[in-house]
Amino acid sequence: MLFRFLHVSDTHFCVEPKRANVVSLFRRNLLAYFDAVVHQANEFGVWSLMRPASYLPEVSSGIAEHAFRRARVLDAIIYSGDLATTGIATDLNTARTFVEGPVDDGFVTSNGEPTLGAAKRPIHMVPGNHDTYADNKATPGSPNFGLTFQKYLKNWNKGVGHRLIAKGEERLAIISADFTLRTRRDASDPWFKVYGQGRVYDDVLNELIARTKALGANHKSLGIIWLVHFAPYHCDTKIELRGFTQLQKAARDCKVHAILCGHTHEVAKVEVYGVPTYCAGSAASIDKEGMNAIHEIEFSAAFGGWSVRRDTFRWQSELGQFAKAESD
Repeated sequence: MLFRFLHVSDTHFCVEPKRANVVSLFRRNLLAYFDAVVHQANEFGVWSLMRPASYLPEVSSGIAEHAFRRARVLDAIIYSGDLATTGIATDLNTARTFVEGPVDDGFVTSNGEPTLGAAKRPIHMVPGNHDTYADNKATPGSPNFGLTFQKYLKNWNKGVGHRLIAKGEERLAIISADFTLRTRRDASDPWFKVYGQGRVYDDVLNELIARTKALGANHKSLGIIWLVHFAPYHCDTKIELRGFTQLQKAARDCKVHAILCGHTHEVAKVEVYGVPTYCAGSAASIDKEGMNAIHEIEFSAAFGGWSVRRDTFRWQSELGQFAKAESD
């Protein structure tokens, strides 16, 4: 029995599309992007270059088109956070239009905006650090994400949600956990590392474990996916998940079949304690050329066991679409 999901992460929607910042400019072709930077400075002011970078509309349109074209073989869409650039209402509303905008024709709304709503597939998500910024200075703790996307946070309680997908006799559980910072003091450095860090809070982890065990007790041979935003393995300390080893050990003890995450903007597969983590590339943010990626992940149930396979699709600007690049 095969389950297939589209994995999307780090779209960074914003009321100001194509907004670059100082960091993103150094990761792109400055000469090719010069006109856009001048336009941004004139339109939004030079200080906009100090705000978080946003998204590329042509790439987000490619995500919606891919989901629309592949809808018949997808069981759901999994979104691992950073839908928006900040948790400011205007940014989140831009993200919401992309997620659920009413379809007019094909994969666009009556206003010509691309939308995942055209795929007519269930969407399961978890917030990322950007989604909970209360302002453009990375102050954590904004409640707007939960208010905006409440219906996609299925069975949400104590920072944990879950969705069960059934096919025949098989059941697959997607269980998500929110490890975004609650206060600046929860970062290892409240001034600089607050921009990218998350933290494994004991109460959320305990609820994640309890929810997983409860679902496993009710369904034999249950497939288990954990969905988090932050990469639960060693990476740059400025973007690390504090206490990630606790999450790794819990995943092993709960016999999790795979962890899906985003945040790093780097496509990676890391296996710890026999549990593979599939880290998504950024789907639509202004990033290094060639880095925008989405993924199709297959979970197969056979003979009482589960196997996992991922196909990565990278944005091809010359084709104006996502094309299959590699598998793992």
